[in-house]
Amino acid sequence: MIERLEVRNFQSLHHVELELGSFTAIVGPSSSGKSALTRALRVLIENQRGNSFISHGERISTITATTSAGTVTLQRGKGVDDNSYTVIPNDPAHPLAPQQKFTKLGGETPVEVSKFLGINPKDPIAFASQF
Repeated sequence: MIERLEVRNFQSLHHVELELGSFTAIVGPSSSGKSALTRALRVLIENQRGNSFISHGERISTITATTSAGTVTLQRGKGVDDNSYTVIPNDPAHPLAPQQKFTKLGGETPVEVSKFLGINPKDPIAFASQF
């Protein structure tokens, strides 16, 4: 389960940190970033391609999920070598320890990332939103 989410330079979200529980409701006024936060989580899980969601004037966007097993960060940038997943397990005996970086993404979420997050991007996930 994702316990914490940190988003930097993603659409209107310049820096947001959010603690998540087993059930978390995101509420707020119009244009406060609720949909952007939902899209950021979806981009992390599904490895959606492109850099159009990077905040205006920024070169790199990062989405970091923290679980009980460690952290996963997706970095998207406007440069050729700016796109990667980095997995940092808490357990030094984990096969991906001390950290593993995945750079050849090809539009798919690396299997190791999906297993680490405990979320299969091909499973149906209900991302409720206004759109």
